Amino acid sequence: MKKSLALVLLGAAVLVAVLGGSAPAARESSNRVVCVSYGHDGEARFNLRSQPRKCTFVHRNQEPFGYNTVDMIKLRWKSWGKRRARAKGKNVVNMVGPTPARVTLSRPRSGCGDRTVFTRATISAPGSNDRAHLPLDACT
Repeated sequence: MKKSLALVLLGAAVLVAVLGGSAPAARESSNRVVCVSYGHDGEARFNLRSQPRKCTFVHRNQEPFGYNTVDMIKLRWKSWGKRRARAKGKNVVNMVGPTPARVTLSRPRSGCGDRTVFTRATISAPGSNDRAHLPLDACT
């Protein structure tokens, strides 16, 4: 009895070692996305981020204000792969407030140095077929 229990425990330990301690929610790649944050001085700072919880996406080659931006908060990434990343979160809309939204990042390209960066964000509202496509910068 003790011998069979020891074999079961050994088998379980081998499985954990081979498969990992927990099942991954999403396979992570090293891809990044350019997000804007604002310092105490109000200056915009462009950062390369992986699976950000909040991100202000800025239209490629545009200044980071007004209609050139999409401000997302409370992002929960369902996937973060080499070709595509998907999340649910809240789109902060002026005069309206946070509204549920989905974001899909795609079109990975070589960006800053040896980094691969997503260069397109697609924003949609749950239950709607409407989508907004936003080309993104590949470097900060």
